[in-house]
Amino acid sequence: MKKIRLLIIAFILLNTGLAVSGVQQKINASVRKFVRMRADADSVSVYVQNIQPDRVRNGSKNITIEWKRGANDLKGRVVVPVRIHYSDNTSDLIYVHAEISLFCMVPVAAGNISRYSTINNSNLRLELRDVTSLRAEPAELQELVSGVRTKRLITKGRIITRDMIEQVPVIRRGERVKVVVDCRNLHVSTYAIAKEDGWPGKRIRIRTEGSRRELYAEVAGPAVVRITL
Repeated sequence: MKKIRLLIIAFILLNTGLAVSGVQQKINASVRKFVRMRADADSVSVYVQNIQPDRVRNGSKNITIEWKRGANDLKGRVVVPVRIHYSDNTSDLIYVHAEISLFCMVPVAAGNISRYSTINNSNLRLELRDVTSLRAEPAELQELVSGVRTKRLITKGRIITRDMIEQVPVIRRGERVKVVVDCRNLHVSTYAIAKEDGWPGKRIRIRTEGSRRELYAEVAGPAVVRITL
């Protein structure tokens, strides 16, 4: 009798294990599908931890993911709310721990790129990289070949992010510029030396020729600044 009782218990445990294993597979598949559809990445790796047997019941019908946060939060170690629907029209909400890694095609420095260097196709290459822990946003290829330069040294093999680049200035520090002074109906022009790099619309420091006095002028275009009085 004792032997029969042990066999019954073993049978129940075996079936419970199979049920949990089946639900585990459904949860894994549901979480992976959800992440792949929502995450902004070219490739995704998802590892879901094993579900505790006491958190699920037999008779599961389908699985839904109740993620309330944004798609940008679907990376690294996260807790995913998963609702298990059963055949008797009841459901359980459980919280599943997952490890999500995101991979994207990103621009990478083909060699060391020195500070203030203009970027072109020879400076970079595209590679599939893990961007899960990347703090800054990767630069787009089209913006890298449209007149930008580096703000710092970028070492070989490093992912090029937007905080590493800037538009090439139309006026460079130390350059001789034309200064147009507008005062009502009077327009006067002279020349000065730019004391800093400048882009259209930005106010920069200039020093008039033959003087140590510094003024502020607005960049109007290549080698031209404007002062309005």
